[in-house]
Amino acid sequence: MLILQSVAGLLILPSLAWAISEDRKKARPRIAAVGVVSQLVVALMLEG
Repeated sequence: MLILQSVAGLLILPSLAWAISEDRKKARPRIAAVGVVSQLVVALMLEG
């Protein structure tokens, strides 16, 4: 259950930030994806 909650947080928080941003057209999905992937990499390094 903890993994599901963590994955949900990784998806919901960036989505919420995009939803409340002032200029959604300037948002770059690639940069957001790189940030999420880097969080996953750091989490895997700390886990193992």
